[in-house]
Amino acid sequence: MGMPTSQPKAQGTRILELDALRGLAALVVVLYHYTVRYQDKVGHLSEPSVRVAWGHYGVELFFLLSGFVIFLTLEKTARARDFVVSRASRLYPGYWVGMALTLGAVGLLGQPFEGYGVRGRDVVFNATMLQRYVPGTVHVDGAYWTLSLELTFYGWALLLTVCGGLGRVRLAMGLLVGAALVLHGVTAGGHISSPLPLRAVRQVFLGPYSPYFAAGVLFYRLRQEVRHSDLMGLAFCLGAVAWMRSGEEFLASLVCFGIFGLLVAGRLSFLCSRPLLFLGGISYSLYVVHQNIGYLVIRHLEQRGVNADGAIAAALALSLTLATAVTFGVERPAQRAIRSWARRRASSPSRQTGPATRAVRA
Repeated sequence: MGMPTSQPKAQGTRILELDALRGLAALVVVLYHYTVRYQDKVGHLSEPSVRVAWGHYGVELFFLLSGFVIFLTLEKTARARDFVVSRASRLYPGYWVGMALTLGAVGLLGQPFEGYGVRGRDVVFNATMLQRYVPGTVHVDGAYWTLSLELTFYGWALLLTVCGGLGRVRLAMGLLVGAALVLHGVTAGGHISSPLPLRAVRQVFLGPYSPYFAAGVLFYRLRQEVRHSDLMGLAFCLGAVAWMRSGEEFLASLVCFGIFGLLVAGRLSFLCSRPLLFLGGISYSLYVVHQNIGYLVIRHLEQRGVNADGAIAAALALSLTLATAVTFGVERPAQRAIRSWARRRASSPSRQTGPATRAVRA
């Protein structure tokens, strides 16, 4: 079969709809945390006008986006080292600043909810972004649970690249989802005994979220060329979601998959508004600063007589302001600086010639 009849809008090498979707996903996750999750963890003193009960499914959109974007990135990356530098410079500077801001807010205003209890060791493990692999570790911010999964998927993508397996990416994604299915079935039945923490074993294969990452990769392939094998792969991913998650989560996943189908068909150009594109640009920083800082703002304002809507609006405004400052003041400058340093290091004479060549010259 041929290419789709229309393509998503592009600006240079960027697909604008991806930024818009990222901004939309970030917004609904934030609103879910401020309206529903806050009610569960702390409790609003008055009833919010709106409850975004489905907003947590923005996380599934993020995972689909990661699968789509990571192979877009790999196609433009010449070496595995470049990929590592690209991902590390993208993720860690803004994340560390988000952690510092959150810990500072907690130190100034108190715990965001009862039982928060972050210790020094938790901060150390959180800094690696792999805290979910360490049993008993508390997240500095509850939203950080997804980041270990993102980093694990990047590890799989890097391994596939190093092994020269990008040409077999469909098979690799099928094996990843298949392994997650097997682990889900075995552990659900209590038939596994492993010297490794069970949570870590499942997380290596991304648990019930593996179908979203894999589907993102397949949607990226469909954008290049529509093939029946990729469509079958998407059907397999949906079947895996149906097996590993609840009925409501399956229906939400159908919506998410449908959104990406529209993306591939070039039908989401209406999302490319300046507000959503701006939100997409600051979405990562917004994700890493919003939750516990927002909880503290909401709690303190409500205790002083501000209604829930006003407190939520103030928390959202502060989170957007912080995210904008972190994005343009830290995340992007650090990203440019780290990548520039890596390019200079890679192009230096000592790096271009091996030890044997230098010995001959000597």
